[in-house]
Amino acid sequence: VPFAIMHFWDYQAISFRIASMSRTQLQTSLLKRFLTLHEGVRQDLDNGRLIASMTHDVEELVGDGYMTLLKCAHSAGDLLMIVVYLLTAPLVYGGTRRWLMM
Repeated sequence: VPFAIMHFWDYQAISFRIASMSRTQLQTSLLKRFLTLHEGVRQDLDNGRLIASMTHDVEELVGDGYMTLLKCAHSAGDLLMIVVYLLTAPLVYGGTRRWLMM
């Protein structure tokens, strides 16, 4: 039981760090892009939209987009390991391969 708890916390710590680093990178890049614009273009932009994009939009992009992609990759890895197990288990345990199980 303690191993399962430790694994859960390790997994959560990694996913939280990835999300925060992604948010920071996107917000930094967005601000750099804003600051490199010409002065006339910067004055035409609404400051409220910049603030909204740096807070709400970046959070939504990382949470709903990037982290969902990582969850899908994790599920695909699990599925791949199940298929590898189904293909190699008969060879390891000396049974016959049943193609209808797959």
